Amino acid sequence: MNLRLIKLIIIIELISNNYTFSQVELKPEDIYEQASKSVVVVLAYDFQNNLKSQGSGVVIDNKGYIATNYHVFAECKRLEIKHNNDIISDTDIIGADIEKDILIVKIKENLFPAIKKANFQKIKVGQRIYAIGSPLGFENSISEGIIGGLRNILELNRNYIQITTSISPGSSGGAVVNAQGELIGISTMTYKEGQNINFAIPITDIDKVELVKPNNKKYLEALSNFYKGYNSFLSNDYNNALIHFEKCLSLKPFPNVYNNLGCIYDALNDFDNAIINFNLAIQLDPKYADAYYNLAHTYENMGKYNEAISYYEKTIQIEPTYASALYNIGYHYDLQKESALAEIYYNKTLEIKNDHVKAIGGLAGICAQQGNFRESIQLYEKAIKINPLIPELYYNVSTVYVFVKEFDNAIKSLKSVIELKPNYIAAYLKISGIYIKIGDYPSAINYTRIAARLGSKDAQEILTQLNETW
Repeated sequence: MNLRLIKLIIIIELISNNYTFSQVELKPEDIYEQASKSVVVVLAYDFQNNLKSQGSGVVIDNKGYIATNYHVFAECKRLEIKHNNDIISDTDIIGADIEKDILIVKIKENLFPAIKKANFQKIKVGQRIYAIGSPLGFENSISEGIIGGLRNILELNRNYIQITTSISPGSSGGAVVNAQGELIGISTMTYKEGQNINFAIPITDIDKVELVKPNNKKYLEALSNFYKGYNSFLSNDYNNALIHFEKCLSLKPFPNVYNNLGCIYDALNDFDNAIINFNLAIQLDPKYADAYYNLAHTYENMGKYNEAISYYEKTIQIEPTYASALYNIGYHYDLQKESALAEIYYNKTLEIKNDHVKAIGGLAGICAQQGNFRESIQLYEKAIKINPLIPELYYNVSTVYVFVKEFDNAIKSLKSVIELKPNYIAAYLKISGIYIKIGDYPSAINYTRIAARLGSKDAQEILTQLNETW
């Protein structure tokens, strides 16, 4: 190769590189013009054919494939797609990952252009992004932001892109694009704690959803009945759910259909049928952790705690990070007064999910039993800080405060119980007992009378004794 040809190749590479870099940043108006053609409104109708929810969706393939959030469709029977003045009622669900909140819908191909997908390997924190969706019914609005982080939430088995663009009702399922107008994900949810933190589902997770071929009508019909059954189940319409799940099974025996049938029968206290269906799910998929977990829960409801522990243990053999299973094992050991084993499993739970309130509360209870009252109080207060809406936490910590003779704190905790749950009779009786202990009989009588009005026979007897004593 001569020197002139080498120079020419170098010049061509430099020109092409400069051309590529010049294309990186598009103007927001150009991004909107390019991407909004591929962003649609998703309308979801319930089983009475009423419009129940609205979201956004993105055309991801020229075959007419649209990605949106599953929660837009939850508890509904059918979907419509709207874009400007066009409304498409002929839709098929060809894939979903409910756990990751992804739904793939098929419409007639080439109605709307497919959006270009980004190379996710090049996504970095701090990059400028744009969200296009239909917040509050205003079709295809655009907002600007940056990528705030790339998150993996272990207990939800989900990957997220944290974004600073706003997500309002109706925006769910909308496009999140980079500065080149390429799709990096779809908006999904807002986490509220002090300030709003918004998330998008990465395009890599959307691409992993298993799709049904549109010409496989039998499979599509089975899938349609599965999601109708699942959404009926979410609505607590168990009869309708059973009908659709049975139709689905007649076409295709999905293991998760048997699992959901088991959940329905468990909710109806038909434990025998629940066990049968969970076992059928396990036969089809021996690694189906949720089926083992739900089977354990059914045995728990039957009072068969050893069987429950056995199946919870099988759950974590398959999925070692299944925090709820670890906690439930600890809880059952706690009930059996095997505190050492309970403590082990509570701590294992917290290794997976360090803000698991019930596990923290369980450890607090064990500390109290062992006489470690200060540590117990600290753990209860930690649990309350994480979730201040659980009355039992306040009730339990009040008991520990009584042990250390901090009656004011005990009374304060019990008043929090009553504020959260005004019909909590035990809290009224307990606060009455503390007032008796410290000699405040008028307050004791007041709280005992309330317990009596709520139907406590014990309160009536205490009132009689108080009237005789004071």
